[in-house]
Amino acid sequence: MTQGVKVVVTAAQDGFTGLSGALRDAGYVVTESPLIAFSPPDDWAAFDSALAGIERFRAVVVTSPRAAAALAARLPAKPCGVPAWVGGAASARPLAGTFPTIHLPEDQGSTRGAAEALADAMIRAEVGSPVLFPCGTLRRDTLIDRLAGAGIHTEPVICYTTVLASPAEARLACAGATVVVVTSPSVARLVAAACDPAARPALLAVGPTTAAAATAAGWPPGAVAARPTPSSLRDAILSLDRR
Repeated sequence: MTQGVKVVVTAAQDGFTGLSGALRDAGYVVTESPLIAFSPPDDWAAFDSALAGIERFRAVVVTSPRAAAALAARLPAKPCGVPAWVGGAASARPLAGTFPTIHLPEDQGSTRGAAEALADAMIRAEVGSPVLFPCGTLRRDTLIDRLAGAGIHTEPVICYTTVLASPAEARLACAGATVVVVTSPSVARLVAAACDPAARPALLAVGPTTAAAATAAGWPPGAVAARPTPSSLRDAILSLDRR
């Protein structure tokens, strides 16, 4: 029964558009409490310099829609001649017409994280070095390390800043919730550290990487969305509600 079930969505304000509306339509009480925010870097010089010399890279790898948007907005010559390897459809959309080839991992909906699937696809394709990796100030090095293990050198360049809420804000956001939706590993770790283990609501993770971070932090999720989409998150909450 959805009546009286309070779902707290902790995604950034521009993340997962349509999720809250779909949950309200299903009868849930939804509160949007963003615990993560994104802003431009303090200085674009390093990013712009990398883009000015983009033809020296053998590939570009993109793991977030924000990095894709920065690439599309600031790339001086479009299209460029470098292939792009992209972790999902949401990241691919801003790059349409910008890169000659956009590769998506075939198993992006698997139980592995998107970074692992993307790195393995690049390794199978024998992508050369160096690889440009536009990223945020908070990032996991899974992709970099996996490619390095195959002899592929990656150059990360900051194109957005990530800001997390305080532990006090995280505790307040989760108070009284029936289900808390976390959409990034950093937020999963934040809420796990901030909230009393004896009074935690059910946790829903957006995907396997976020689920693994939550579990490692001591708050295993009750459900994991099959794909990082509003419809999959809604279905995962419905599955929790039926238990």
